[in-house]
Amino acid sequence: MNSIIDAVNMIRVSTYQTANRDLKEILNLVQKDLMNFKSNRKQFFKLHATRNMFFYIISKQITYPELYQSYIKVDGHKYLVSKYKNSDYLSVEKILPDGSRFGVAYRLGIIRNMIKNEIVEYIKTINKKNKLNYVAIGQITNWFAKKGKFGVIIYHPITSLIGKELDLDKSDIKGKYYKREYFNCLKRKNGCFISYYYKNPKTGLEEEKFSYFTIYRPYNYVFVKGFYYSQVMKDIKSIQEDIINDVKELLTFTIVLLLLFVLVSFFIAYLISKKIMKQTISQYEKLKNNYEQSQKELMKRVYYDRLTCLPNRNKLIEDIENYKSVCLIDIDDFSDLNDIFGYETGDEILVLIAKELTKKYKNVYRIGSDEFAIGLTYIVKEEDLKEIVRMDIKYNDIKINFSVGASFMKGKLLETAETALKLAYKDKILKYKIYDEAIQEAQKERLQKLQQLLVVLENEDIIPYYQCIVNKNGEVIKYESLMRIKYENRIISPAEFMDLIKEFKLYNAFSRIMIKKVFENMDKFNGIPVSINLSYMDISNEKTKKFIYSLLEKHQISNIVFEILETESIEQFDKVIEFITHVKRDGVKIAIDDFGSGYSNLINILYLKPDYLKLDAFLIKNINNVMYYEIVKFIVEFANKFNIKTIAEFVSDKEKFEILKKIGIDEFQGFYFCKPKPLDELI
Repeated sequence: MNSIIDAVNMIRVSTYQTANRDLKEILNLVQKDLMNFKSNRKQFFKLHATRNMFFYIISKQITYPELYQSYIKVDGHKYLVSKYKNSDYLSVEKILPDGSRFGVAYRLGIIRNMIKNEIVEYIKTINKKNKLNYVAIGQITNWFAKKGKFGVIIYHPITSLIGKELDLDKSDIKGKYYKREYFNCLKRKNGCFISYYYKNPKTGLEEEKFSYFTIYRPYNYVFVKGFYYSQVMKDIKSIQEDIINDVKELLTFTIVLLLLFVLVSFFIAYLISKKIMKQTISQYEKLKNNYEQSQKELMKRVYYDRLTCLPNRNKLIEDIENYKSVCLIDIDDFSDLNDIFGYETGDEILVLIAKELTKKYKNVYRIGSDEFAIGLTYIVKEEDLKEIVRMDIKYNDIKINFSVGASFMKGKLLETAETALKLAYKDKILKYKIYDEAIQEAQKERLQKLQQLLVVLENEDIIPYYQCIVNKNGEVIKYESLMRIKYENRIISPAEFMDLIKEFKLYNAFSRIMIKKVFENMDKFNGIPVSINLSYMDISNEKTKKFIYSLLEKHQISNIVFEILETESIEQFDKVIEFITHVKRDGVKIAIDDFGSGYSNLINILYLKPDYLKLDAFLIKNINNVMYYEIVKFIVEFANKFNIKTIAEFVSDKEKFEILKKIGIDEFQGFYFCKPKPLDELI
């Protein structure tokens, strides 16, 4: 795999060199034309600007267009990068006779795509030579992920997999979260071996596979190549058969030689045959020992964890029929311990826990990066789990806490214990859970709800309801769109399904249909603005973001307001700013929803440049309280200072309406004015 990384780096280096050389040539060609625009250079730059390339000038008097510059290093060579309108451009400059810097800038994203395409083509040629042990490429897009999406597949021989998200919460058929293992490994190492179950394209069956994952850090590309256990055993069997055949041939030769020499001299033949037999047996024993040793090493790698020397998940799966119960132990916040104290400390903690567990229990396994298991030959009881949770394990005064899930469900011990562990992790008080009939029923109910939501999604039974927003005179000036779903002629509000669609990873699909339907209804509002709720999940999802951009381009409407939830944890602030900047160019207004409930960082709010602040419902409901009255008053003064309008939602009566008007709120929403209604009831 080292040769692949070297080749990938060479592709990157040569592409940058070529692009840099080509830009220098373009700059020299265009410089002549620049001389014809001495009196109106801005006109020259406008004429020569394209979507992906533009020219610029930097002098004491002017910088046109406005841009910011920095450098990137590629294999030790520095390249100039210009940032313009939130995009990066590879730049080349030359000094003009008057001392000004004349430059050309080419969109860096295109160069990176060129590099990616060349890398993919290179890997395709490798895969043509070996279709079974193929190489695939993923890209890690979020190193801080603790669950859910952390990357994407950018190349795979099975083309339907290209573009699929890499998810930390998805396991193989045996319940192993192998993506977590290589994700955590690649944070600190450049490569690692992982075993897991995957579909063998040759047999069509889910088989155990051993893969080596390595990373090209400049782009966080992960290259993976593996081989199937069945393939290894087949190769070993083939080697074994070759050894036996060689021995048979050697024995046959010896016997023939023996017979020939018997004719000459029985005694000499006897001596010779004895010597040959001795060599043959010695050679056979040596080959047999090597084979047995190789098999032992392979089995050790397959069935045992290198760090703790405990048996691993594969061994637990083999042994599980011997147990009546299984306990799964998860180290609480282990990824945080790794981030704070480093991976070496993390490894030492794992070894310590393994040591303490094996002192107290038989049949201990390490089955994941931060998970252990204990096989029990009796039916597990609540006291057993309490005992594990209460274990006093410390590392340099760091108290190690656990969540424990267990099951005694015959035939489904591991799967049901995993479910119990997930529930235990959510229970911040008890920290343990035994899988029982109640959990089983809850699982069935969840599955039924999932089926219902999938039917809703397939039929696109997602209905926008609209609630009016009024001014100080009570006149309708705007509407907010609110998601409802229809199932078996019943209209269901978000309180009943929103958490579920997020849990089932259906949120983005539901949201796109809702957004699409609101856009389709916009011509019915005769220019009255309509707001659409967006969460950080919408903005950070590339598919949803591009979908919104395409709708804005298609419908060419400017009476849209996007309400971004302030309660959402905005993890990558730059992404939100980039999104807002893009949609504002299309005339969209921005409102910060539930303001006063989340981070409430006033500096961040100013960076977002909102048009509206929509005050959190809790503040409005408690407006009669002096403290909340003063908070609302402060927000209004802050907003007025920066020309931001304020909206109060959940206005339920005339008294609140009058108080809020007196404070200076601009717009109002709530049941006092109107309830949410479908479009056909508004028209």
